[in-house]
Amino acid sequence: MKYSRFFKRQIKDTHGKDKPMWRTRWMARVAERGEAPHPPVLIVFNHVGARGPNRTVPRLQELTRPL
Repeated sequence: MKYSRFFKRQIKDTHGKDKPMWRTRWMARVAERGEAPHPPVLIVFNHVGARGPNRTVPRLQELTRPL
């Protein structure tokens, strides 16, 4: 939920138009057909202990489904 809120934040650019705040930190090429680019997200999977990917991936799917 925190990532979702962060990536929805908007600021005004130098022309007074709303712009995603994350675009001020990371560049993203605008798609040729006008689709909005996705923000950068890094997910790291660790095989150590009970938090291995076989347990983490289903949990991530469950938590992100509403988003």
